[in-house]
Amino acid sequence: MKNSLISLPILCLMVSACSPINSLQPFDQQQAEMVLKNDYVIRPAAQKIELSLLQQDWEDDHPDKNKRNLMLFPRGESATRWTQSVQTEVVAYLDEPKITAKKMALNKMKYAYDHCRRVNAMIIKQTTTFVTYKVDMMNCDNQPNQIQIGKTFNGIDAVYTVYYSALSNQVSSSQLQEMAQMIKTARLVHTET
Repeated sequence: MKNSLISLPILCLMVSACSPINSLQPFDQQQAEMVLKNDYVIRPAAQKIELSLLQQDWEDDHPDKNKRNLMLFPRGESATRWTQSVQTEVVAYLDEPKITAKKMALNKMKYAYDHCRRVNAMIIKQTTTFVTYKVDMMNCDNQPNQIQIGKTFNGIDAVYTVYYSALSNQVSSSQLQEMAQMIKTARLVHTET
């Protein structure tokens, strides 16, 4: 009887130590998080940026309309040879939980300061829902001189950014003003399901 009383606790310890529930739980949680994150990355975003492109016909660099980051440029130009472009960028809160519209705008400015010898950057307007900014970049290591005007939004599931870039001295001042107005009036709207 004494041996069976000692054997029972040892048997219970062995069973609990070898239990598939306890031994697989961390793996299952990690695997579930990866599945959720990958599903999130593949799904279209909950919102989208709405804007009106004026004047010219614009081409899309990405034929896959499910992409979250797009680049548009005037017809006849390309992603590698452009005088002006409109780009979007979406950073999911799941990917970067602490990202905000202001941090995204400041990241654009920091990139310019890190890679260009002359930079003039400013936040034009800041609210709780969006930030508009402008960055003039000159004498850069890896890109031609350009002006960038952007608007970044605090969305439901991500930070959404749209920005217009123009090569310095390649676009008229009236075209710059028109495109700046287009960026300023851009809105974040819900995607239709």
